[in-house]
Amino acid sequence: MGTFQVGLLLIGTFALLLALSVGNVACSYHNDDNPNEYPDPQPEPEPEPVPPVVVTNAVYGQDESFFDDALFIGDSRMVNVANYARLGNADYFADVGMTVFKMFSTTASDKNFGATDLGSLLRSKRYSHIFVMLGLNEAGYPLGNLFDTYQSDLEQLRQLQPDATIYILKVYGVTADVAAGNPSFAHSRLTAVNQGFAELADGDRIRCLDSDTLFCGDDGFMLPEYTGDGVHPYGKFAYQFSQWLCEQITQGK
Repeated sequence: MGTFQVGLLLIGTFALLLALSVGNVACSYHNDDNPNEYPDPQPEPEPEPVPPVVVTNAVYGQDESFFDDALFIGDSRMVNVANYARLGNADYFADVGMTVFKMFSTTASDKNFGATDLGSLLRSKRYSHIFVMLGLNEAGYPLGNLFDTYQSDLEQLRQLQPDATIYILKVYGVTADVAAGNPSFAHSRLTAVNQGFAELADGDRIRCLDSDTLFCGDDGFMLPEYTGDGVHPYGKFAYQFSQWLCEQITQGK
């Protein structure tokens, strides 16, 4: 092989080595510059849970027709609601001093019916929903007796209104000053009452709603600005109960 040919071979070999070297540098630079050119797709964040809207006709002040065939049973606190924050065309069987021990012996009247006892009322009309707010007046009774009597009342309600859904409303607190003067109204006592009430529910035809925080602060006592006597909310605040109840029903509780 002549000198000229050897030179061409060397030049070609050098050019080939140079091209390979440049390619490796380019590849190295490319890889370092984009280490994740095709990254794995990131999962989308889960949306915040939204309470389901199960009932659409229980909107306070707008469409309250859910309550047109409802009955409310209760003591003086329910009388307050009946006077200032009625829902739909519901009936209110409420009387000052009513207790679970006197539910079926008390006589009451409302704008939709004259003076009557509860049994007679339940035999004369059909209700789809029955809401019961009792427990404060009888909080000082032995709890076993209280729960047994309430259970008997619920069974009688079911017998007289087999198609109705019954809602037990927990007892909300009194002010700290009132509770300090009456051990029956202590937060711990009402908590025990409410726990027993919750155990009477089956989660289906008999439900229990957590109304025990209404009008109360974090300590479980009624806030003084809501009341004049430490037990009953002012009439102007009665709407808060009805508004809260609509929200519970709307969410299917």
